[in-house]
Amino acid sequence: MHSRLEKLSTIPAGRVVKIARLQGGSSFRQRLTEMGLGDGQEISVLSSGSPGPFLLRIKDSKIAIGRGMAEKIMVRR
Repeated sequence: MHSRLEKLSTIPAGRVVKIARLQGGSSFRQRLTEMGLGDGQEISVLSSGSPGPFLLRIKDSKIAIGRGMAEKIMVRR
């Protein structure tokens, strides 16, 4: 098991990761939390957008986020 933190933006499609920390200001963290991207949440990376958005599965929902947001989400594989 990998214990080091990685940016979500570096995770290839097909991987399942757990959110370890959200970086950024309080409004950014609140926005992500409202989207279901909170600490400890398990997510599947469906598409690692290059170019384009990251497509993520959280529980039974799919969401798309930009690379800038993905850079501020620290995960564990």
